[in-house]
Amino acid sequence: MKQIRIKDPAGEGFYDIWDVEDFEYVNPIKKMHEVYMAFYVKSIMDLILLSPAVLPSSEGVRNPEKIIEKVASEQAEKYCKEDFDNVMSIILPDNLLNIFKSKQKKDQFRALKGVTLGPSQILKLIYHAWLTHNYRYSTYVFHHNHKGSDPFEMPHFAYKTGSDQIIVGGSTKLTEGQIRSAIDQRNVVVAKFLDNGIDWHCFLLTYRSVGGKEVGNTPHIHYISSAFGLSREEVLIQFNRKRYKLPKTPHISYKRDDN
Repeated sequence: MKQIRIKDPAGEGFYDIWDVEDFEYVNPIKKMHEVYMAFYVKSIMDLILLSPAVLPSSEGVRNPEKIIEKVASEQAEKYCKEDFDNVMSIILPDNLLNIFKSKQKKDQFRALKGVTLGPSQILKLIYHAWLTHNYRYSTYVFHHNHKGSDPFEMPHFAYKTGSDQIIVGGSTKLTEGQIRSAIDQRNVVVAKFLDNGIDWHCFLLTYRSVGGKEVGNTPHIHYISSAFGLSREEVLIQFNRKRYKLPKTPHISYKRDDN
C-alpha cells in the first residue's frame, strides 16, 4: 500500500491518499490485516511525531523512532482486532449466502433480490467465502478518463468536497470548471473477485453506480459470476474498456456507510 501526502493548498495541514494496488488470489483475512496494519501504524506514528507534547524526552534514548514504531504497531494490532471482530459479528442474510451454493444464474438473481450491502457487509461476505468455501480474493481498479481529457494536464491533486467545492493541489492550466468536468465524467470501475477453481463471483462497483448516478438514480453495485456464460478473462477485458458490455446483472442496493 502506498501513501501519498499532499499539502493542503489552504495551508491547513495536508491530505493523505492511501493507494492499495491491485492484488490477486489472496487469503483476504491476511491481506486486509496487512493493509490495515500499514495504515494504522503510519497514522499513529504521524500523530505522535506531529504532537511533540505527547512525546517524552528522547535524550539518551537509542533508536527512539524504533520505540515509537513498536508502540504504534502494538496499538495498530488492537485496532485491527477490533475491526476484524466487528466485521465478523455482522450477520448476513441466508439468501445472500446461497450464491455460493447456486450454479445457475437465475438462482443467483433470486438470492440477491432485496439485498442491501455496505462496505463492512461486503468484507464479511469476502471473509465468509474464504473461511467457509475457500474462495480467494482479488481486487482490480480500472480508471477511464472522459473523452478529450489529458491526465498530464491535471493538477497533482484535485478533490470535490461534499459541498461541491473543488480543492486543487499543484499547478495546472485547467480552469475549475474543466477540473470539475474531469472529476464528474471520469469512470472508475472496482471489481472484487472471489475464486475457487472454475467457480468465481464478482462484485462490481463504479463511482457512478455507488453515487446513484446510473439508471434508477439509487446507489447500487453489480454482480456477475461464472454462471453467466463469460470467462473471468473475458470479464476483465470488458472492464478495461471505457464502456464495458456485460449480460444483464443484478443491481444490489448499496449504502455508503455502515450505519
